[in-house]
Amino acid sequence: ILVEVYQDVTIRVAPVDEFEAAEMIEELKAAPLLAGFRGGHRFDVDCLKQTLVSVSRLLCEHPEIQVLEINAFILQEEGKGGFAVDVKMQINAA
Repeated sequence: ILVEVYQDVTIRVAPVDEFEAAEMIEELKAAPLLAGFRGGHRFDVDCLKQTLVSVSRLLCEHPEIQVLEINAFILQEEGKGGFAVDVKMQINAA
């Protein structure tokens, strides 16, 4: 919900490599929160980066995937990974 309220998004054309994924994360308004702003928890940004790269690669290797929506992706504390809560995929069965 907060992503939509604050329009905190960044976009790239796939495929995305690790450098571009890192840039995407750094461009977010919420980036300081992920890095442990004011002594808060540091989140597993490496997991998020790898997820962006992997999803990008998946979409490039499978053009039959027309839509892929991940809502939400829960990022855990640094070193503990993350997971998708809900994924919706639309495939062109042509």
